[in-house]
Amino acid sequence: MHQAINIIFSTAQIWGCRFHLGQAWYRKIQSLGFAQDFNFANDELGKWLLHLFGLPFLNPIEVGNCFVDSFMAEKPENNKINELCDYLVTHYIQDTSTFPPSIWASASSDTSLTTNACESFHSEFNSNFYHHHPNIFKIIEVLKMFQTNSYIKMRTSNLNRPQKISKKTEEKQNYINNKISDYNSKK
Repeated sequence: MHQAINIIFSTAQIWGCRFHLGQAWYRKIQSLGFAQDFNFANDELGKWLLHLFGLPFLNPIEVGNCFVDSFMAEKPENNKINELCDYLVTHYIQDTSTFPPSIWASASSDTSLTTNACESFHSEFNSNFYHHHPNIFKIIEVLKMFQTNSYIKMRTSNLNRPQKISKKTEEKQNYINNKISDYNSKK
């Protein structure tokens, strides 16, 4: 699919969603029986698993070296951990992976690297219908309402008002930025 997008939309940049990346990794951790270790992170294994989720906050060109130098060098000896590492390398770490770091890694605390906006639209859109197969006129009415709201948002976005973010989101962004700065200062 990525190749098709690149062919049709040659200037498009494909970005992965950090939430869904983490979800895929966590599912693999669960399938290997490490959910408890990850959730409590009390021991060496749990902390190692938890630290894997910091990889998306690195520059894409640093991910492979960090994984080899830090994670592989310190990984607990366990056949299932080897299986997890093989999975990550095959699907995410190598530049030739299904989802290479250039898609999902970015040394940024930017919250737009999720699909929240798309999921929000989908949720709001679906909340306007009460049947599995709504009347076509109802669908058109809802689409017109969304179009009107989109026009309003686009026109008011040019007023250069600062975007409002919640205190919790701001705290998360500051925390991530501090960790990225700490990492960069240790290079």
